[in-house]
Amino acid sequence: MLYGFRKGLEPIAQTAELLFFLFILGLISMIVLGIQNIDFANLKPVLQEGLLPVIQRSAGRDFTNGVLLPLLLLLVALIRIKAKSEPQSS
Repeated sequence: MLYGFRKGLEPIAQTAELLFFLFILGLISMIVLGIQNIDFANLKPVLQEGLLPVIQRSAGRDFTNGVLLPLLLLLVALIRIKAKSEPQSS
């Protein structure tokens, strides 16, 4: 933190770029090296009917909880802001 205050934001951003590349490289290598140990039979209780029903059910929940709820909260906030900014008639 002190180094960032002294030298500015640019060295911190350059360090983040370097560390991001190393993080992605490490993640990819763990996936490639660990794929040998995966036993897909462990997924059978979840995927009895196949992968398609899982994707369909998760997509429906994701839309309602992930997209619709924040938009509704934003709508309520905008209505309240508009109501406060309008002059009240006596």
